[in-house]
Amino acid sequence: MKIYQILFSRCSRFPKFLFSLVFLCILAFTMLFHLKSYGAFRTPLADTTNRPIPVFDHDCEGGLTVVHFLGASLFSRGTWLDELGVSLNNEAQQKEQPSPVDTKRYKVAVTALAGRNSDWGVRQLQNIFGPDRQTPDLLVVGFSANDAALHRGVPLKKSRQNHQQIIAYAQEFDTPVFLATLAPAFGPRKWVRPGLHAYKDLYHELADENDNTEVIDTLPIWQTLPETELKASIPDGLHPSDEAMRSKMQPFFRDTILGKNTCPGS
Repeated sequence: MKIYQILFSRCSRFPKFLFSLVFLCILAFTMLFHLKSYGAFRTPLADTTNRPIPVFDHDCEGGLTVVHFLGASLFSRGTWLDELGVSLNNEAQQKEQPSPVDTKRYKVAVTALAGRNSDWGVRQLQNIFGPDRQTPDLLVVGFSANDAALHRGVPLKKSRQNHQQIIAYAQEFDTPVFLATLAPAFGPRKWVRPGLHAYKDLYHELADENDNTEVIDTLPIWQTLPETELKASIPDGLHPSDEAMRSKMQPFFRDTILGKNTCPGS
């Protein structure tokens, strides 16, 4: 009787063990599939640092040039984009102009909200290019970091679709698109973005596949910094301080937008 009870007890526990094993296998497979869909296992592009710095090929004559930034927290926080607008106009005024009426002017417009991804960005297009708005002469897009976040992003395939839709929409208005890689991530902020490199590589792929589309790749700027300076510039591991954005990003964007290699007297 005792032997029978032992055997029965062991057999009764076996289905529970089997169920637990199957559950763990399903859970592991789901996690791996989720990581794969977010680019965690994609091999980084061989080398993107040698890509030429894009030059905004705009009208060098007088008039208003509207540069619209579409993205998340790095565009919505701080004062660096305000400073960019001032810097662009100061540079333009220093050039010789035929008359005050013909002075080149720049307007920096921003559609950005912290925590948003490219799904949200697509929904803003009708407003950005609305009939009651000034059509952008340049659209700068930056969603790679939020798209790559496992907890609030979108799979890599969906990110590609969203950005392709943004590019196609802008092309209907002959508006060039600059895809901005912005800043790196490290520490816990990087841990929840295991495929971030794939989302930033996606910008290079889209630029190669689409006309009137470029990558404004600022990652090399951060990569040249000593580790202590890098961590001081990006204290939370994802968002550069406003001071860092003003000193490192703003001059880079200014020179690119001004089209220094295309306009006489630049």
